[in-house]
Amino acid sequence: MPSSSSSSSSSQVKGKHTLTRKRSKSINFQGTNEKTPLMPLAVKSGGGTTSFDDNIDYDDDDSATTKLVAKGRAILCLVAFLYGTLNVSLRLIYQLDSPPTAAALSSTRGWLASVCFVPLLLWKQPTAGTSSTTTTTTTTTTSSDSSVMSGSADSEGSSSKSTSSPIWMAGLELGLWNFLAQGLINVGLLSVGSARASFLTQTSVIMTPLLSIAAGQTVSKSVWVGCSLALGGLTILSGGGGGGMDSASSSSALLAFSSGDILILTGAFSWSLYLFRLSKIAPQFDEINLQAIKTTVLAMFYTIWLGVSLWQNPEGTTWAWATNGVAWLALIYSAVAPGTVADILQQQGQKEVSASEANVILSLEPVFAALCAWLLLGETMSGLESVGGGLILLAALVATR
Repeated sequence: MPSSSSSSSSSQVKGKHTLTRKRSKSINFQGTNEKTPLMPLAVKSGGGTTSFDDNIDYDDDDSATTKLVAKGRAILCLVAFLYGTLNVSLRLIYQLDSPPTAAALSSTRGWLASVCFVPLLLWKQPTAGTSSTTTTTTTTTTSSDSSVMSGSADSEGSSSKSTSSPIWMAGLELGLWNFLAQGLINVGLLSVGSARASFLTQTSVIMTPLLSIAAGQTVSKSVWVGCSLALGGLTILSGGGGGGMDSASSSSALLAFSSGDILILTGAFSWSLYLFRLSKIAPQFDEINLQAIKTTVLAMFYTIWLGVSLWQNPEGTTWAWATNGVAWLALIYSAVAPGTVADILQQQGQKEVSASEANVILSLEPVFAALCAWLLLGETMSGLESVGGGLILLAALVATR
């Protein structure tokens, strides 16, 4: 369309371009043939001259995004540390006389973690109306601005919101994947050695980026390298799944999959699905609300597991540990820090970090567990374990480049 600057109002400002506002809501820069859609400009209240500054710094948005991603990575490192302390606290419980079964411990810890959300939900309750109003106002403003910049933006946002699942559905899904990850691995351990099970579980580091690719996402080369290094380091820490066998028998054993192996691999895949779906769901819901639902769902699943184990073997479950104060202190800690707090922080971190990168960072868990075991339990790492830990640290550094 030819320019019609003669019939439109314009203003000349020193150091600025002469702008011509047209009915078609575009801006024509005098002396050029370029037209751009009308962008939000600085307008004086009461109707003044509209100007477009030549010196706008478009790097601010990139800088803010970089800071958010760095914050997400730091949060996930803290989560990995908290998960590392979980291993130490559970090991302390299992060293007691007459320790609880896995089902009894998981069920008790699950309900303790659920109770920890109650004060957080009560604290949030008085501000719920204000938060809702603020969210509505922000959404309305954003939609209004988007409609000026692009006519399709508003409909895109509406479509996204209309297809998002309710929060209880999201919590149920996350709880299911989390339970399957833990439950299938525990069942697989009944017929698979711990070293081999650890090796098979660690394949989730590779499964997560494969899930991302299957969903049409791009995984950077640095993340792939980080995943490979993390898998190598975790394999060394677990003994490579071969125990004391020679390399030939170890290789043949790794290729001979049993039903227990399949259960553990399915558990690892469930954990990858949990991380992948959490990165998708995290930006849609409040951390406390979503994780409270997920934790309660998880506690229900653990209770069903406990009920089945009691029905199958009522004499196999002992409750003597319930009178031990140390056991309860360790359980309460495991429910609060590596439970409630870690779940909330993990969702915050995965709002800014991809699932593949998050999995690499969370693979630091055994490194922190070894450090905590050294400080609190007096355990030491072998030279080979130190190499494995070093590879995992390198993996985290490479993946976050």
